[in-house]
Amino acid sequence: MLKIVGDFQLYHSIGQGNFSCVKYGIHTKTHCPVAVKTLRKNQVKDLSVITREIEAMRSLDHPNIVKLYDALETHNNFYLVMELCNGGELFHRIRRYGPLSELSALSVFYQLCSAVKHAHDHGWIHRDLKCENVMFDSKGRLKIVDWGLS
Repeated sequence: MLKIVGDFQLYHSIGQGNFSCVKYGIHTKTHCPVAVKTLRKNQVKDLSVITREIEAMRSLDHPNIVKLYDALETHNNFYLVMELCNGGELFHRIRRYGPLSELSALSVFYQLCSAVKHAHDHGWIHRDLKCENVMFDSKGRLKIVDWGLS
């Protein structure tokens, strides 16, 4: 069953967290693909976690930090509409293909350091940086995701 939230049509699940579900979505007017993170209000004990995630993502404009396009709220849920990172997680990439080559590791590390430096320069600390929170877009660019603990 398809669901419409704001200007976005939600489709299948593309990720699952402890307190959230991420679905593939399409903007109904531009037809651009997005990732929509759904957080059920009754499962969120501390609303400041969501507020911080939204604030961090809105204030950090960097090619290696996932972009937040919109934040929506309904009676039961919060929805974070983000850039689609359909290249998968660093964790799954390493698990599937083994250790990165020296050149790939250098590229990943450079992009990661660049994003972390940008966040720190703007007063943000991720606090949950791990391979599961490092994703890639369709062009292979690294993106740091899940800023909820920042």
